[in-house]
Amino acid sequence: MANKPERERIGLPPRIFLYTPDQLATLLSMTEKYVRTKLLFYEMREPGLRPRHKLRATNIAPEGEAPEWRVTETELLRYLRLKGIKFYDRGFGL
Repeated sequence: MANKPERERIGLPPRIFLYTPDQLATLLSMTEKYVRTKLLFYEMREPGLRPRHKLRATNIAPEGEAPEWRVTETELLRYLRLKGIKFYDRGFGL
């Protein structure tokens, strides 16, 4: 119990990491232009439902400012699992 992080010991939910399109491009070994045009589904900008093969991008900028698109870590993991990549966290497959 002593080696658990403070957040886990007091029962707080894990922090969600938000990736920028350039970070995704680096992680996926793709160009940023390709990620922005082919992989991202811009929530509240594009009509209809998000296709399964696209990553949901959310604008975190305040209203009236230039959009800042981010993708959650859980969304990235969903996408990568769809592509056949397995992940292990604390010894359990995700």
